[in-house]
Amino acid sequence: METRVFNPTTLANAMETRVFNPTTLANDMETRVFNPTTLANDMETRVFNPTTLANDMETRVFNPTTLANAMETRVFNPTTLANAMETRVFNPTTLANAMETRVFNPTTLANDMETRVFNPTTLANAMETRVFNPTTLANAMETRVFNPTTLANAMETRVFNSTSLANAMETRVFNPTTLANAMETIVFNPTTLANAMETRVFNPTTLANAMETRVFNPTTLANAMETRVFNPTTLANAMETRVFNPTTLANDMETRVFNPTTLANDMETRVFNPTTLANDMETRVFNPTTLANAMETRVFNPTTLANVMETRVFNPTTLETRRRKERRETR
Repeated sequence: METRVFNPTTLANAMETRVFNPTTLANDMETRVFNPTTLANDMETRVFNPTTLANDMETRVFNPTTLANAMETRVFNPTTLANAMETRVFNPTTLANAMETRVFNPTTLANDMETRVFNPTTLANAMETRVFNPTTLANAMETRVFNPTTLANAMETRVFNSTSLANAMETRVFNPTTLANAMETIVFNPTTLANAMETRVFNPTTLANAMETRVFNPTTLANAMETRVFNPTTLANAMETRVFNPTTLANDMETRVFNPTTLANDMETRVFNPTTLANDMETRVFNPTTLANAMETRVFNPTTLANVMETRVFNPTTLETRRRKERRETR
């Protein structure tokens, strides 16, 4: 069956309804309403035969000025590997998508769900949320918010599939001016030998870390814990605390406070592991002018034949120890 109503002025169809025979593989039903000015479709609804692999259902609403779709909804047949559902809303000025939501078929390895919101000026994504299929090793979840001026990410959160050895979790906040990270938190998978946890806060001017905390996996021989606070002017550490793994012969504990002018240590305390023949305890206080020790106390391990105890007070002028100088004068 087919019904057509013509426009006597333009001789184009004003309306058309077609109902076809499913046995002959022709259309099951189709309705079209034409725009007499542009001769393009104003609206079109098509419901096709799923047996013939044609569309299950499709609705399109056209923009008569741009001749591009103003809105389109498509629901396809999952058996034929076509879209399970898709909604698109177009921007009539840029002809780019203003918004798009896609829900695909997980059996066909296509997207499980995806939402994209576009910026009509830059044609870049203003926001994008993707939730993928963990069986296919695609993203488990990802949220990205873009900066329309720099086209760089303003914020990104990614939670990946630990089975696929991708990130277990990562949060990044970008600085739109320098395009460098303003903040980053990453928690990785200890099975894959990636970081167990790391937090970094960047200085947007120097692009160097303003603060960094790292807690690593002791099984992989990486740091057990380390905290570093950087000086943004000198790019040198302002303070550093390290607690290492005694099994790996690395430091048991070490605290260092740096002098931002000389870049030398202002104070250092080290407590080492006696089993590894490293220092039992050592405290050093530096002279920032001469860069020599102003005072040093060392208590060593008697089993290892290292010092039992030693205290040294330095002369900042001659850079010699006071004890050694007095002995020479007596002689």
